[in-house]
Amino acid sequence: MSSLACTRKPSPRETVFLFKGYEQWAEYIEDRPKTTGLTWEDAWMTEHKVVVHFRDGNILKGHTFDFMPTKDIFHVTKIEDHKKVIEVSASLLKAVFFVKNFKGDKNHPTHEIFSMEHFKFDDVSPKVRVDFLDGEVMYGMTNGYAADRKGFFVFPADKKTNNERVFVIKESTASVKTWR
Repeated sequence: MSSLACTRKPSPRETVFLFKGYEQWAEYIEDRPKTTGLTWEDAWMTEHKVVVHFRDGNILKGHTFDFMPTKDIFHVTKIEDHKKVIEVSASLLKAVFFVKNFKGDKNHPTHEIFSMEHFKFDDVSPKVRVDFLDGEVMYGMTNGYAADRKGFFVFPADKKTNNERVFVIKESTASVKTWR
């Protein structure tokens, strides 16, 4: 880790590292096999486009190599500067949106226009409605919701959305309703 240079004093919410190249990212991952469970090869195979929503309203767009729902910390490389890696604490999050692209569609219909015919899932998987503390509502399917877990994945009911899946932090929800 001595090859990493901190670009500024880390805030309580994030720690920013400036990498000179991807080789140092690989070195960083190799230094953390016990905490992340990732090898250098695994790190490259698990890159995901994410839009991270914090409870305070801030948003971070980038790629993650080490997100795991059971871990408290993961890292995001910013899309503006792929050499900056942000350490993200799950305790400060609303949700992690795994996206198809970073553009999105501001004209995409919201949940007010949503209807039950959007549900094209199997009969076994639980459907879910998530009401966030900030007023956002999300519909989808979940296989991992349990009231005692810190978070769960939602696969959006609307197949035209930019979101492939969303990891919802339970503490950021006002209510979660499931049905079959």
